[in-house]
Amino acid sequence: MYKYQIFAAVNLVGILLLKFNIFLLFDGREKQQQSGKSIFSLFKRPTQIEQIFVLRTFLYSNWKEKRSSTITLLNVQKHLLDRLNWFSAKCLVHSANALFPTWEVPSKMIVLHNVGQCRLVTCALICPHGRAVDEVVFRFAGSKPIKFPVSVPPKKKVSLLLCMGRVFFFEQWHMFITAMELYRLQRVDTVVAYIMSVHPAIYELMQMYARDGLLKVRANMEMPSDTAHGTATRYNPNSETEWNNQVVDLHDCLYEHRDGAEFIAFLDWDDLLISPTFKPLPGVFRKFAAYNADSATFLVARYQSYLLDLESFSEEKYTLRTLWERWLLFDKQSLQNMRQKVIGKIVVRPKFAESVNYHNATKLRDGFREIDFPPIDASILHLRLNKTIYTMDKLQIDGAQLERTFLDFVRRHNKSMEAFRDRLPKRESAIGDFLHCYLASTPDKDRAKNLKRKCPSVHHCPINKTKIELTEQECVNNVNIWSQYHSNVRGIAISVLERSTFERTNKCKFS
Repeated sequence: MYKYQIFAAVNLVGILLLKFNIFLLFDGREKQQQSGKSIFSLFKRPTQIEQIFVLRTFLYSNWKEKRSSTITLLNVQKHLLDRLNWFSAKCLVHSANALFPTWEVPSKMIVLHNVGQCRLVTCALICPHGRAVDEVVFRFAGSKPIKFPVSVPPKKKVSLLLCMGRVFFFEQWHMFITAMELYRLQRVDTVVAYIMSVHPAIYELMQMYARDGLLKVRANMEMPSDTAHGTATRYNPNSETEWNNQVVDLHDCLYEHRDGAEFIAFLDWDDLLISPTFKPLPGVFRKFAAYNADSATFLVARYQSYLLDLESFSEEKYTLRTLWERWLLFDKQSLQNMRQKVIGKIVVRPKFAESVNYHNATKLRDGFREIDFPPIDASILHLRLNKTIYTMDKLQIDGAQLERTFLDFVRRHNKSMEAFRDRLPKRESAIGDFLHCYLASTPDKDRAKNLKRKCPSVHHCPINKTKIELTEQECVNNVNIWSQYHSNVRGIAISVLERSTFERTNKCKFS
């Protein structure tokens, strides 16, 4: 009898160990067979915190229909993605006027951007409330309810908004002014700039455009590399999203303005979106959309183009008029020599697109499509240094009028352009290293080795000379303030972005 009891006890212990092993597998640990370790080694405390980063939450309200919803942007470690349903991301809402004032609503998690070599995935948590609410809180991985800071999208309707890629150590003020004045000329409503670090004089210039209502300045998203939970991550999470949260910023811009903007374009500062005769761009896109009612995205082609470098512009003491009339060039034949879909950028009708990157929309509403936009109506000048500049064509532009408009703008803000120019950078000290880094890290290159590549990020580039130079420069840098929370699942940390701002320091961020 004792033998049977001992046998039963051994079986029971075996079953319990098996169940515990299965639980640990769901808890994100490697399989015992893969690790080759004893099952008892799985009882050890986790050596690395698993991360959930809560970026921004947008509250959309339709007071006429008395309905509302929230969309929360997240960065999540990739191997947690399969476990999202297991640890259950939940939305809890409160309405003082409801019969039952607090209730749980069903949520849906969608992947917005996933790059194979990167550890973090950008997601959206969508919570339709079904009625107007006063407050929304969330629960992750069995945590206590967490109240996220909520952003209410602007109610003002705009025709065309441009979401610009984030910049770091930004010095090219002549390119910035060129873009802003051409967009003013073509009746762009708002340009949204995402900043990691920028020269102080250029930041001052940006604030002038912001006071005019043409520019919004936003801090680039930057996640904390340590947690308050006693264990630091073994890597910088910002190096594990494509180009240091660049696509996160694009989705931040999309979801903030999707209800208020008729069209949104996603561009870099070296992409100039123009119509051939500088017609108002909103009308150009509106006319095309009327003939293509099922279009969600316009793929706008790019010409290889050229803008004089900052050092030459400064040494020759050129005026802005000279820059625009003589040194803003493009190659008319370049569209015929390259695959258009590789070099294009996108303009979206935001209500029909859930997810984007620079070159295409990755998730569209059912029944809508991406469509090529005719270059005769609008195109992009890609301002990269090109050795064939002597075979290029000049842009037919009234540089004198454009310069007068800019100088009037400067005077309205009680500035002298002559004195202001003395404070602006005279050369582009880092652009060569950063461009080389980008070309060496682009995922599309050498596809056969993609799995061996690191996540495309400035962190992984050997730019020691530039690093030394950046420590000696004064900059305005982004600052992100985070709060951190425990979850009931061991080893999972939840970090919530509370607010963002800027500070001026004697060191420039670039990663």
